[in-house]
Amino acid sequence: MTKQDQFLDRWETSFKEGSFVRASFTGARNLASPPPAENAQVRLIELNGLPAWSVTFREQRGDRTRNFPPGEFFAFVRNELLPAYRTGLLGTTRKDWQLIQSDSPGKEARLVSHASARAEPPSRTHDQKKPSLLDERARDWLLGLDVTTEDGKVRGSMADKHRQIHRYLEILSHHLEPCESGSPFSVVDMGCGKGYLTFAVWHWIHRIRGASATVVGIDSRKDLVDRGNELALSIQATGLVFRTGAIQDAEIGRPDALIALHACDTATDDAILKGVSAGVKHLMVAPCCHQDLRPQLGRPIPWDAILEHGILLERFAEWLSDGLRSLYLQAAGYSVKVLEFVGAEHTPKNLLICASRPPREDHAARQRAIERIRTIQAEFGVAEHPLGKLARDAEEILMKRE
Repeated sequence: MTKQDQFLDRWETSFKEGSFVRASFTGARNLASPPPAENAQVRLIELNGLPAWSVTFREQRGDRTRNFPPGEFFAFVRNELLPAYRTGLLGTTRKDWQLIQSDSPGKEARLVSHASARAEPPSRTHDQKKPSLLDERARDWLLGLDVTTEDGKVRGSMADKHRQIHRYLEILSHHLEPCESGSPFSVVDMGCGKGYLTFAVWHWIHRIRGASATVVGIDSRKDLVDRGNELALSIQATGLVFRTGAIQDAEIGRPDALIALHACDTATDDAILKGVSAGVKHLMVAPCCHQDLRPQLGRPIPWDAILEHGILLERFAEWLSDGLRSLYLQAAGYSVKVLEFVGAEHTPKNLLICASRPPREDHAARQRAIERIRTIQAEFGVAEHPLGKLARDAEEILMKRE
């Protein structure tokens, strides 16, 4: 019997005797076809009074769930989940089991047992209320920003904004790792506007994570800055402050993270430049305008047949702008993910660029990014990009290493 067979046998036994707690699959294997998701989490639930297996596939852009009757489930695990992931974890009330598989041909998998992490199985009730990041603890500032009414209900006109804030915090909770002790974690929100996300970030770090933080919102409109400071003072939001200023001129020190949501005109690129020059560990920007590249775009063959249509040219300019932004951040030494943070039905400006400095410099990745920038810009006649300084600085750094 293989280790995979033993793993499944213990799983089926835990189902029959009622000792199953949880299961998960992580770590994509080096296969020709990608895994179903970044990871998969498995629960045993009840549907219409009958047992069923619920598999949640988790990815940066969101979760999706698929339910299986017991008769179909273990074949799915054997054929779909086990081959796709390096590690499988089975938790039972008796023991926990970890299956570790290798990508090397012929190398046998390992099955390791651990003491059980839980003495009782969890509730099998399917309709469990999902905890909200905008619960009662957020009521004061959501009311102050007119997102909700006095009784805590979301205003009809603000439903999309409430959904956007919540989704942003879901992504933030995966992307940032605020300090639990020592000096406070510092965040700057560039072009913060009314401060929806500024308050949300402060709320997540202080009230959800229980960590200390300095959160600064910067905007050029003094009336919005004054309103933000008044609300922060009224709810005793320690560490939260708003300042008047333009992005390119603002003094921000050396924050841990910089965010910018829908900063207009060239403000997205100004925010990226400001964050990189300040050496921030994390950048999260949601681009708004893409005006700088479109006038420069040529129409090389065979793209000319597509780009002669105005609407396609406009959308292509958006994708090219954001793609180049991600490459410039890679050239600057960041690891980058581009994802959708709300559905396109709520706003067409729904891309979020998340960048983090990795623990170790990857000079080869930086060089590849520079070369790709050159190739793409030459192809489409882009003479200059607002982030061009990032590639030039990276080239100087790489040349000094040679």
